[in-house]
Amino acid sequence: MRGKGKSMRRKTLRFEMLGTACAAMMALHSGAATAQLVTTFAGKADTPGAADAGQGLFRQPAGSALDGAGNLYVSDYGNHTIRRITPAGVVTTIAGSAGIAGSTDAIGTKARFYYPEGLAVDSQGNVYVADDGNHTIRRLEASTWNVTTIAGSAGSAGNQDGYGAAARFHSPASLGFDSSGFLYVTDYYNHSIRMLSFDTSHQQWYVATIAGSGSPGSADANGTSAQFRYPFGLAIDRSSNLYVADYGNNTIRMVTSGARTVTTLAGTAGTSGSVDGFRASARFYGPGGVAVDNAGNVFVTDSLNQTIRRITPDGRVTTIVGSAGNAGEVDGAGTVIPRFHDPLLATLDDRGNLYVPDYSGHTIRKVALRVLPLVAKDQTQTSYRFMATLSYSGYSSDVQGFGTPHLLADNVGYFGTADPDSADVVVKMIDFCRANNWSVYIGGTTDINTSVTITDTLTGRVSVPFVNTLGHDFQLIKNAVFTCP
Repeated sequence: MRGKGKSMRRKTLRFEMLGTACAAMMALHSGAATAQLVTTFAGKADTPGAADAGQGLFRQPAGSALDGAGNLYVSDYGNHTIRRITPAGVVTTIAGSAGIAGSTDAIGTKARFYYPEGLAVDSQGNVYVADDGNHTIRRLEASTWNVTTIAGSAGSAGNQDGYGAAARFHSPASLGFDSSGFLYVTDYYNHSIRMLSFDTSHQQWYVATIAGSGSPGSADANGTSAQFRYPFGLAIDRSSNLYVADYGNNTIRMVTSGARTVTTLAGTAGTSGSVDGFRASARFYGPGGVAVDNAGNVFVTDSLNQTIRRITPDGRVTTIVGSAGNAGEVDGAGTVIPRFHDPLLATLDDRGNLYVPDYSGHTIRKVALRVLPLVAKDQTQTSYRFMATLSYSGYSSDVQGFGTPHLLADNVGYFGTADPDSADVVVKMIDFCRANNWSVYIGGTTDINTSVTITDTLTGRVSVPFVNTLGHDFQLIKNAVFTCP
């Protein structure tokens, strides 16, 4: 049934292909992680709808992308619309009309889409849409939201390179721009990666196939000699290397810039599961989306495992959020294990927050990836670390016996250790600059004079003391002491 959406059909397809082997592999590892804080950014769990009011309602959100101002764009797959969420959480429908499918080019809500999926935003704030059901690539002009079709022809599936409407796609899934302004597309049923470049002489976009032979497979090779099997999610790093969630192979692939050499970054083709490990020893189950940070970490929405995975630059795969095989819509951290329900095409902001369209939960989830456990003092791989020294004047036995000062970053606590013979407490090693919300809290009595100084352990710079304040302003401390990216 088309109303179930293509992503649901993909899931059915994978179950049929893998059969009973799925259950056996799922039992190998039930990875769960709780260090990262997960919240519902927009929508209401298990409540499909189209309302813009409040946190908004969504129906099978699939894709996401951010602009330079921090606005999050969401392809509302089941509603055939494009939504925008401001940093303050205000939801609006900027293009398409809920429940009405079509292919009309027009302004804003007069335009029509047919199961929109992947999104990308260019440097001018224009939004690009992989219009799955129409087999086209659409463009929303910034501010006016005038919608035009830039490649493909509505209702005409195929596999043809060429200019504009002469090109053909077959269910384009995900989009991404590189630093040179080239737009990349995962062409799901063509088992290939396509590239769009704007030809100024023709004033049209030209579509070329850069990787994938057009036949399903798993071969690592250069360009069109390589093979994919239902490539879905796409991400691009600062060097213009592409990362692809190869959904049908249960692997993560990499396509290098320049030579377009395709390699398997993690997982083994044809073998599903939820095993953490290095490269080929790791297992995925229907990976849907990928995102990459500036340090080269790749984050994977492992859709059928209902988890978020991380691949470090050295190839180590770990499950960082969720519990394999346990779907749900639970927010939390610490002792509360978050749950997802078919997470799809996520996007990463520059503060280390991952925004995840939770397809079957009908919500947009926010994962604070940069809230990590404390790191030992002799490890120096993180560029920005600090220590906070909390000094008490008017030393009190109540503070000595009860007060264990701690930092609170994105609602996850990092605790110091109270020395019985000293009024000073040191809290070390947190990725300060990437935390969204940062405060110092002091236990025990509060009727004594208390001062806090922050020291950058890289530069040795020390902040001015903050006196008699239990929660200190994040931005003030950051600007006073640290040089943050």
